Amino acid sequence: MSTPAPVRRVQEAVDAAARAVAAQDRAALDEASDLLARTDPELQRVLLAGAVRVALERAHPAGLDSEVARDLLERCVRSGLAWLPDVEVPALVLAVTGALGMQDPDEEPELPAAQIAVHAVLLLAELGAGPEQAARDLDVAVAELTRAETVEMP
Repeated sequence: MSTPAPVRRVQEAVDAAARAVAAQDRAALDEASDLLARTDPELQRVLLAGAVRVALERAHPAGLDSEVARDLLERCVRSGLAWLPDVEVPALVLAVTGALGMQDPDEEPELPAAQIAVHAVLLLAELGAGPEQAARDLDVAVAELTRAETVEMP
């Protein structure tokens, strides 16, 4: 079965963002952010939440408590600020809470979806997911979404 075009566009944009983050290339990250802004915001939210959840489970198999989450956010901010001066804690928090299923799906986030997506990629990098691992984590999220849609169909 082939990957639907909207999913493929999100995957390509996330791949570009993951490569930019790995290289700490601000210009490339801005281009990836523009690509993300042209994808379906709900689809990128679902897929990146799934990818971050997979990375969190791999990095913290015993679970994630508030202290571990705070440490992760602090490390992500510190490493991001070294090359990306506009790292935003609220966007990181939304990426984590989305991955943990702690957001109301009917509530619109206060930040643009592409901004949250870029911060989710920063989290993936902090969790040890380089571009190749981020792509695999995203593939798992795509498979989960496909399975969920298949189960929902009559």
